[in-house]
Amino acid sequence: MNPLISVIIPVYNVEKFINNCLDSIINQTYKNLEIILINDGSTDNSGKICDEYKNQDNRIIVIHKENAGVSVARNTGLEQSSGEFYCFIDSDDCVADNYIELLYNAITEHDADISCCSFTYLYPDSSTYCPLGKDLDETFICTEKGSDILENMLYGNSNYMPGCVCKLFNRKKTGNISFPAYRIGEDFLAALDYFNNAEKVVYINKPLYFYFQNTESVMHSHNPEKYYDRVLSADLIYDKAVKISPLLKKSASHYLMEMNMIVLMKLQNSDDKEKLTHIISNIKAHRNTVVADKKARNRIRISAFLSFFGIKFLCKIRNMITK
Repeated sequence: MNPLISVIIPVYNVEKFINNCLDSIINQTYKNLEIILINDGSTDNSGKICDEYKNQDNRIIVIHKENAGVSVARNTGLEQSSGEFYCFIDSDDCVADNYIELLYNAITEHDADISCCSFTYLYPDSSTYCPLGKDLDETFICTEKGSDILENMLYGNSNYMPGCVCKLFNRKKTGNISFPAYRIGEDFLAALDYFNNAEKVVYINKPLYFYFQNTESVMHSHNPEKYYDRVLSADLIYDKAVKISPLLKKSASHYLMEMNMIVLMKLQNSDDKEKLTHIISNIKAHRNTVVADKKARNRIRISAFLSFFGIKFLCKIRNMITK
């Protein structure tokens, strides 16, 4: 019999989407699953829907708890799980029917710590977009040492999504990973640990995960405070990456620059001088490194260079380009 695989799904106010998510999981071609739903204090019908699915499928475990955020929910689910392998799926996303089977085959055939796959963006109008190109019908598998992946992730050149989805973890090799309790960036911070510790990561060049673009999520929010969270998380990611290895300093500076540029353009007309001062200070502190870095992406490198002529000039040019 195939080994037990735990599927961990944090749930919070997703009554519009959770049926599609759960249907895609219970209909997996890989059947020996432990499906753990952590209802993180939902105020809609999400918890009720979870219980209904539990009554229909004895592989489902439902944990109801007070709201504490997605990181705590994932950690709670992982602590309660018992599978030899485990994966995370977000409750507004869904997966191909052979998602777990292909990830399992890859991780066992290559004796890897982690197996990963590509993904497709899924929009509310049911349209899709695969950001990694259109040549993904031809599946190939590559293996890498986890620490070699981190640099490309920080440069934004990697096929590996920084988040914990699109992955299957071998518990014997990775243990239980842990997520820090932050509103944004907890996925990337966790990824720095598990990729750095992984001896072998296998990648399937096939979009098996459907990543729903929820316009109501934190990442798509127009709340200035939530935009600024990206800067705070980027600071933490930079500090952690450099602590892991000084060799990651250039790529970490690139990531920090990119996040600060994104938030600067959103908050450029804000009256919150403290936040803008922090962002501008980050840009000035890292622009020399980014401009001199030949591995940096041209768009980020040019933006860093333009900042030498003044932040207002930088914003003016970027506003002209994005119109």
